[in-house]
This record gives sequence, structure tokens and C-alpha cells, in this order.
Amino acid sequence: MLQHYGTGNCTYDYLSISERQGDGGETKEVGRYCGHSMPPRITSSQDTIVLHFQSDFSVAHNGFRLEWTVHGCGGRLTKPTGVISSPGYPSVYPNSIVCVWHVDQALGTGIQLNITDFYLESSSGGESCHYDALTVWGGEDRTSPRLTQLCNRRVSSTVVTALGNQMLIEFRSDSSVQGKGFTA
Repeated sequence: MLQHYGTGNCTYDYLSISERQGDGGETKEVGRYCGHSMPPRITSSQDTIVLHFQSDFSVAHNGFRLEWTVHGCGGRLTKPTGVISSPGYPSVYPNSIVCVWHVDQALGTGIQLNITDFYLESSSGGESCHYDALTVWGGEDRTSPRLTQLCNRRVSSTVVTALGNQMLIEFRSDSSVQGKGFTA
């Protein structure tokens, strides 16, 4: 059904794809499609895509089918247990990625992060973590106390404990050498 609109096309039946911009809820249309041709692949760096399907009262066709893939990592973790890992683990993680996990638990509880496997790009100067790093804060944001920053390779498990009910975990990689990443 889909083909990119031109002058005067996609007036009656169409699929509009928009990205949500910021926290205000406003959107920006990235494409409007109708007809029978496949549209180009659409990529977005936003975490929300808005689809609007418009059909009028006259001619009907089969409609559309949409497939998507999420390339990313991070999120909000609220379950009492779970597993997180770098993208692609145990294969190499991608270059130039930032993953952020917000861990929120019930008031009065603590959080324990058990990093069972860890292998990142080596940093010169010991533990300076100039290249790739896993950083953990004991609170909701980066102003909270930093509990640890890990880089290079660890041969044994590492346990990080937050005394409060929130933890922020950030994994970042630079634009060059990768490792197999981590799992926790």
C-alpha cells in the first residue's frame, strides 16, 4: 500500500509516521505514505514513534503491515530481580553507545548489583576509564554518590550495593575498540 507522497498524493488514505520531540509531547512528521510501494527504511534516535493511519469512506484496500526493530539498551527496572547486559553480550558491544538503566525499588529496601562477567576495552593509566566504562550511582541521577566506575577486565564477580531504593547504571563505549561487555 505504501508509497511516499508527492504533490497532491496521500490525501484520502495514508500512514503518517512522526517522532515525538522532547517531553512536551509535540511531534515531527518524518514521512507520509500511501499507494502500493514500500517506503524507505526509517530510523529514529527518539524513544517514541507515533503512527497515524487515515482512511476515508470510499475505496478500501488491504492496509499495511509494520515491522520494527529496537536497537538500544537501558530502561527502568522495577522488578525485585532481573538481568541486564551490554548490547550483543557475549559478543562485542557496538561503538559509540550509551545505555542507562534506572533501578527503582520499594521504599526501605536496598539494591545489590552483582556483575558476574565484565570485559571492556582497556584504558591506559589503570582505572581512569577514558574509553569504555560501566558507572553505578547510588540514587536516581548522576548527582547521587558514585558507587563505582569499572573498565578494563575483571576476572571475578563484583558486587555493588546501594543503601537506598534507587540506583543508576550507565554503560558507555567510545568510537573504537570493543570488548564482549558485561552481564549483571
